[in-house]
Amino acid sequence: MHNHWEQTPPRHFRKSSALIAVPILLWLLCAQLVIGATYNSNGSNSDVQSKINSASDGDTVTIPSGTFTWTSGVTIGIGVKLQGQGSGRVIGRSASSITVGNGTKTFVTQSSLAITTGETLKIERTGTTVSGGVGTGTRAWMQGTVTSYSGTTLVMNVTSTSGSGTHPLWIISTLPTTTVTHGAAASTLITLTEDTSDSEEVSGIFFQNGSGTGDFIGMVRGNTTAKPILIHDCYFQSSSATGDCIQANTNRGVIWNCSFSALPFSMAQLAIHHVDCPTDSWTTLANWGAADNDGTHELFVEDSDFHAWLNATDFDSNARTVMRHCLFNLAGIGTHGADTGDYGQRYFEVYDSEFAYNGFSNGQTLPNNQWFFVRGGTFIVTDCVIPEMTSTDYPNKPTWNITVMNLQRKAGPNPCWGAGISGIQYPCPRQAGMGRVTGKAGNDSVTYIGDSEPIYFWNNTGTGAHKISFSDYGGTDCSNTDSTTSYVVTGRDYFDNTSKPGYTKYVYPHPLRGGGDAPSPPQDVRVVQ
Repeated sequence: MHNHWEQTPPRHFRKSSALIAVPILLWLLCAQLVIGATYNSNGSNSDVQSKINSASDGDTVTIPSGTFTWTSGVTIGIGVKLQGQGSGRVIGRSASSITVGNGTKTFVTQSSLAITTGETLKIERTGTTVSGGVGTGTRAWMQGTVTSYSGTTLVMNVTSTSGSGTHPLWIISTLPTTTVTHGAAASTLITLTEDTSDSEEVSGIFFQNGSGTGDFIGMVRGNTTAKPILIHDCYFQSSSATGDCIQANTNRGVIWNCSFSALPFSMAQLAIHHVDCPTDSWTTLANWGAADNDGTHELFVEDSDFHAWLNATDFDSNARTVMRHCLFNLAGIGTHGADTGDYGQRYFEVYDSEFAYNGFSNGQTLPNNQWFFVRGGTFIVTDCVIPEMTSTDYPNKPTWNITVMNLQRKAGPNPCWGAGISGIQYPCPRQAGMGRVTGKAGNDSVTYIGDSEPIYFWNNTGTGAHKISFSDYGGTDCSNTDSTTSYVVTGRDYFDNTSKPGYTKYVYPHPLRGGGDAPSPPQDVRVVQ
């Protein structure tokens, strides 16, 4: 083929082509600048922090392959991407009763998993023997290569193990490339403070507990124009010795493609702790579904999985949370109301997700109490698979456990609500089924009751989809005979199998999963040595 570009262009074309080339070159230069510089750390917390301090908005700081124990926390306050080389991920689960040991092991798991013959996998015990409602005993795991995988049958050649015994609950994971161990005492391992120029981002890291007792990641809100924080493709493995995996006090951000496992089992620590958000959450309209037109008015968690948590979450203090396309394997969702703190959670949405429960009669069923524990605010749950949570060990647990603790609890801004007063004093401030506070010119007083904003759950499948229960705090704090059942009433405060009027889901996947907003044009050209 004749190449016309090999010829010298006509004289009249030379000037115009040059004029065309200049903006193209400028565009290419700007494109390179927007990508940002890359700083390669040696993996230690001190060198990672040093590289972050040298970076600017839009830059990337990498952590190499290997295992690194951080003895102090790292802080990021500008739009930097902290990037490991790979976290591994939980890819399947099994209820096969298997004895820990080397050699051939056969597991029944899910079909169509991303498993190939010869691949190395780690299979870990989910939970442990339960005594008095508390998980006890030691962790156990097996690691080896895949001999075969067909249908739902996975055959492994196990070559290394930890622990002992025969157990019925397992998760199957790929191996991490970059591991960070929490050794930072009570400090948060990574603190991210929202930046106004660019989104901060953390990815590709396997976080495991060590001697540290603080949280793994803290998401700290900036001003009203700050960009959402992005966390993705990470694996958090926690235990009772470590704090929360992610604690967020901002009603924006996106978390996706992450695994959260509590080994052997967590009764207290949380995968997602959404707390201490701005109080104007109660004086402004909810951004239900597509009403959040740019996806920056709620904390989104999507395509993530949770394993062996009594409550994988705690939504509290003005939180607005969306969880979608997630797996909750022996893991519930918890909230707080205005019974300890001043406000309680504002609302949450859970949809297009699956809940998985395995119950046994041998003392190895995990002590989950309910799928949803709701103490205030409002919520919707739709298009989820929800089995009944029941076993010989822990029978007949509810799907939704809704409570108004203020009635019998002497705590928070409205203690012993209605005690000593004749008749039901409905509604209790910020109770389940209540929403925006519009009275008194939007007064966010902790004693103002708010407006009706009912709970809706619909189009869910499974034997537990309609299993609703109500509970009271009880105790002797207050001499109050009122009960939650008089305050949370069907057809007024909640609707089962009825869709929320006008509700449309927000676009999926979240648009910011492409990397967030484009950063502002750089002011100078930097070359990293």
